[in-house]
Amino acid sequence: MNVAIAAKTDGLNRMLGRYIELAKKLPQEALAKQGTKLAFELANRLMPLMPAKGAVREAGIEMLKSGRGIRVRPAVRERLMFRHTAHSDIASRQTRYGKSSKTGFRRKGKTLNFQALAVQAELNVRERGRGYTQHVARIGNLKELGNAWSQVAAGSRKQKFHRGRYNQLLASAGLMVSEKNASLTLLYGSKSTEAGSALSTPRAQKATEDAIGAVTDDMGVYVLRKLRERGIAA
Repeated sequence: MNVAIAAKTDGLNRMLGRYIELAKKLPQEALAKQGTKLAFELANRLMPLMPAKGAVREAGIEMLKSGRGIRVRPAVRERLMFRHTAHSDIASRQTRYGKSSKTGFRRKGKTLNFQALAVQAELNVRERGRGYTQHVARIGNLKELGNAWSQVAAGSRKQKFHRGRYNQLLASAGLMVSEKNASLTLLYGSKSTEAGSALSTPRAQKATEDAIGAVTDDMGVYVLRKLRERGIAA
């Protein structure tokens, strides 16, 4: 874990202890509430990191103009092959597509070969994914995880999953309650996504650090107000 994030997390945990005591909440209720705030703050801070509309596509086009290539991910290529019914012509040793066995595709008055079409599709995928990291961070309201624990045995765990349009796991939240305490784990990314890598960039790490700090400061305001109401010095 990033050293700065670790330090911020330690501060958050210390403040949580005072918050739970003064708010007279169960640990699981407080964790679910503050966990919801943290996910919201992180998503909001990741929003400004999203490239402007069209920026990803323009960057790809500039790479092509400079002579560099664009790596087309296998899934994009396979989807195109399936969509256009690709088959090999043994006589010409060319890959042809569709019932008409064409070798090119008309797009906006131009004829593209399959590789050019694949590059275009890859750039489209990258452009659509420009807000991906922020979307991953939006786990949603976790307060439901802190409810009804009186009916659940100590040592139990509740989870909430945030999934994408293809049911891929983007993020998850897990709340564990024991006889003496509770813990909340927010996990971003999975084997089927690259969300963890996206959140490991320096700018995303700084956004995470700031989000933790914002939630800690917000609790600090509450704690200070409660202490003043009781006439206790902070």
